[in-house]
Parts: sequence; C-alpha cells; structure tokens
Amino acid sequence: MQTATQFHLDPQNPTPLAAQLAEQLTWLIASGRLRTGDRLPTIRDLADELGIHMHTVRDAYHRLEADGLVSIRVRRGTVVLSVQPNGFARQCSQAPSNLVGVLLPRPVSIYNPYLEGLQQAAQDARLLPLICFAYDNPHLTDRLLKQLLAKGVDGFIITSTSSQHFVEHPEVLASFPPSVFVDTPDIPGSLLPDSAGAAHLATNHLLQHGYDSIGLITCPRDWANVQCCCAGYRSALAEAGMQPDERWIVEVPDFSYESGYAGAQELLQRGSPPRALFAIADALALGALGAFLDAGLDVPGDIALASYNNIPGAAYAQPALTTAALPAFEMGVQAVDLLVGRMAGNPRMETHALLETELIIRTSCGCPPSVKGTTRRGK
Repeated sequence: MQTATQFHLDPQNPTPLAAQLAEQLTWLIASGRLRTGDRLPTIRDLADELGIHMHTVRDAYHRLEADGLVSIRVRRGTVVLSVQPNGFARQCSQAPSNLVGVLLPRPVSIYNPYLEGLQQAAQDARLLPLICFAYDNPHLTDRLLKQLLAKGVDGFIITSTSSQHFVEHPEVLASFPPSVFVDTPDIPGSLLPDSAGAAHLATNHLLQHGYDSIGLITCPRDWANVQCCCAGYRSALAEAGMQPDERWIVEVPDFSYESGYAGAQELLQRGSPPRALFAIADALALGALGAFLDAGLDVPGDIALASYNNIPGAAYAQPALTTAALPAFEMGVQAVDLLVGRMAGNPRMETHALLETELIIRTSCGCPPSVKGTTRRGK
C-alpha cells in the first residue's frame, strides 16, 4: 500500500484530519483497492509517512472499526473485513449531500430520453445525479453501490439492473438511503413501463396484418423485465389461437445493435424465417433490419418488423420502424419525484406503478405511409 499517493489530507479543511483519513480509507475499501484480509499500515508507519500525529491515525482506524470495516487486534494489526454494500450506508453524513446514485446497465440509446427526464427533474429538485453503468455485472454492481454509499448519496435510482441480491437479501435495502427501482419487476414498488402491454400491442398489430408466423428476438428470458415483454408477446399469440414456435425465438445477450444483427442472422440460418418478427427493443430491431437487408430480404415484403422503445433512430430507418413507445422521459421524471417523496419521509410504495405505452405505426410492419399514427392498448 503506497500511502504517499493514496491520501490527500488538507489541514485547512474544517473536517478533522482523522475524519478525512477515515473517509479516504473507506473509499479505498469501497473501490476494492483495499480488499478483505488486507492489513493496513501500522499506526506509527502511516503517521510517519503522512507527517501527522499517531493519535490522528488511531482515531481514523477506530472510526473504521466502529463502522464495521476493519478489525483491530493486538499483534495482528488492522485488517479489512468483508462488508456488504449496506455496510457503507453508515458512512453517510447526517447532513444532506444532494447527491443521488443512478445505476444503469450500460450506456445505450434507449436510456437517453430517460436520463434527460431524470436530470431535468433532479435539477428542479436541486439534486445532482451520479450516473454509473453496471454492465449487468453483479460484482460491479456491488462495488458501485459501495462507492456511492461511501460518497454519502442521499438516495438511489436503480434501473433495469441486477436485482437478485436485493430479492434474496431484502434486509440490505432496509439500511439503504431512500431508493427507487425502475423497470425492475421483482422488487416491490418498482416504477414500471407497461412492457407486457407494449409487447402485446406490437405483436397484435402484426397479427392484424394476417401474418401467420411471428418470431421473437429477446434478451435472456430469465431477466425479470424481459419476462414482461415475452409475456405480452405470448398473450397476443394465445388470443389469436397461436403458440410461440421456438424455431423463431432467438435469445441474445444484450440490447445492442450488434446483438440484433447477430440474432437475425441466427434466425435466418435456421431455415425459412417467420413472416414477421417482434424485437423487444428498437436497437435489436434495427440490428435485425440491417441483417435482413444484407441478406437480400425486403422489409416488410418478406418479413415484417415491429419493436418496443421508440428511440429517435426508429423514425429514420428505411423502412421506418413500427414500435411501442416507451414513456422514457416521463419515467425519468417520475423516478425522481418518487425518490424526493421517499427522501421526505413518505411511505415506500408497496405496489408497482405502471406507465402506459402506445404503438407508433410506421411502415416496417406492412402499413402504408398513409396510415401512420398511434394506437393505445385496447384500441
């Protein structure tokens, strides 16, 4: 542990040096740079290297011990303990930081309008969002939560990210600052778009064209938010007296254009493609569109296409993409409004809040340009 470059203590800062040192050690533990079982320098060695009094280092170490981050034992020294993310919640200052931790899976276009709404609402509420991407990695999710808690965030907005840890250990959330989950169906009180309704709308519209076979490109079906889309797809087929055909269902690892392209290629390699395809995200649909066109297929003449999200690029594709519109901007605004309410002490919601979707009709489904418009579920 090279301390000279690890710590920056400011004697002019009104925060006591011991508190500054404890805060910076906490950050190193939260970041994984100090790991479970690592031994901190002796009090004398660290005091000598930093040029501060031994009592200051001893005070900092005892602060960490009180917070359950280290163990101090005679002859064994000061050793870093294994700490769950909620263990860092005790580090938060009693004074508001006006910081909000925002956790997302990855920087993809479907989140752009959502983040715009979130940032505008946060600005109106005098909050500063700290946006982090977890890349569907539970270990990275764990580390980011620790880091954000170590920075004293006043709350969390956790979006479409791994929720298994919170489902299995609900006590973790009990010690968190106020939190809002978005698009996370297996967490009580999550703010949700009506993804099942969106998938039903899009699939049903393809059925209304008379297509007798409708495939699906989806992310892993064990993801809770993906299950909602798949349920809507299946229910639309069931109402038409049809069953999903696994030959025409392709799972891809993520929501990227590349995955959509690869998924469509896999579909074509299986033989004759279905007459139509529903993709659970516009990025997947646009990737699939590229693969179909590269293969010499006409869309919608050979295979029709519909999707979900209504990202800006969907309107400018050739053909333009028929898609169920995700109310992303409004979802970002409502996420902040919910968090502000919970930070003010309002009871946590115990039921899901659903945001309605609508179908934006363009030409990839087989409709002529003259029938462009919007359709809500049930209409």
